Amino acid sequence: MLSDQSFLRNVPKVIDLESRLQWEVLVNASDAISFAYSQLANVLRKISEFADLREAEPYRGLVSVYCWTIIDQTHAIFQILRGVDRIPNGATDTLLETFGPAISKMRNGMDHIHQNISNISKKKSAGYGIYGNIAFTTPIREDNTYSLFNFGLGGMQFNEQLGCTMDPKTIPLWDQIGNISFASFDTNLNFSELFERLTSTINRLDLSIQEQCTPRIADYTKRNNLNFEDVMKETVKGTVYINIQCKVEVD
Repeated sequence: MLSDQSFLRNVPKVIDLESRLQWEVLVNASDAISFAYSQLANVLRKISEFADLREAEPYRGLVSVYCWTIIDQTHAIFQILRGVDRIPNGATDTLLETFGPAISKMRNGMDHIHQNISNISKKKSAGYGIYGNIAFTTPIREDNTYSLFNFGLGGMQFNEQLGCTMDPKTIPLWDQIGNISFASFDTNLNFSELFERLTSTINRLDLSIQEQCTPRIADYTKRNNLNFEDVMKETVKGTVYINIQCKVEVD
């Protein structure tokens, strides 16, 4: 989502620690979502090419991991976005209003899974599988046909089980998996739209934060007789790796 040159990735340490920690959530969570979404698309494409869909059985757990990673990390980003200064009814507000309720419902549903199992087991109507359902369209083939897949990520536990809501007006993509949707706890969520909107919002936020911070940093460097370029390069980033070699003593 964010380029290597983005401001949020290269925040100078002159910025207060609380802000840097909040922005670190935006960076790492968006990276996790980007990875999960791309890997999810790769796995779904592989599944779509199986001649017998029973071959997809070993991949359900992997698909589930990617889906719930997207849910968890988006929830983290939304927690931060709700606290930032923003234009009323702007892109960020629209993102939160459009996807926030579904993300929160799914996240809370899994957080209280022990209670939800009891409630779901008493339902007399059909429901989603406990780990949700995934739906997607294949790329358009040379003969202009495509397939729409829809399957549960958990085992078939109900006599009647729902799948993701499917739009008959869905427009598939020419060269890749598209229209990825996820449904869980009686809620449908369009992952493809979420990813596109989230990417746009995060990048606009990156530019906005840079525009707000740059004059403040420039003022700080001037008041303290420092070089602006040097201050901008002074970041706190990277990882410390520790490798401890051990040996088992055998008597």
